Amino acid sequence: MFDKLILLIIVWISILSFDIPILIKMKDKKTRTVYFGFLVIAVYLSIDYGFDMNVLNLNHLFEFLFLQPAEWIVQFFEGE
Repeated sequence: MFDKLILLIIVWISILSFDIPILIKMKDKKTRTVYFGFLVIAVYLSIDYGFDMNVLNLNHLFEFLFLQPAEWIVQFFEGE
């Protein structure tokens, strides 16, 4: 776990050291909002990865939405 955290710290320092000066100069509020939206998602997934939390991911969302209908379709074609 410690090696993952060190890796994430290095990656985030490099990303933010490059992007913050660009974002400060940027005047378009819409672009900043989209960037910070992606940033929040990336931080959430980084924390999930770094601490091995296995909290809500896209896999869980897709399973919730599509697992039951997929099982119905399989049952229909199998004739059960």
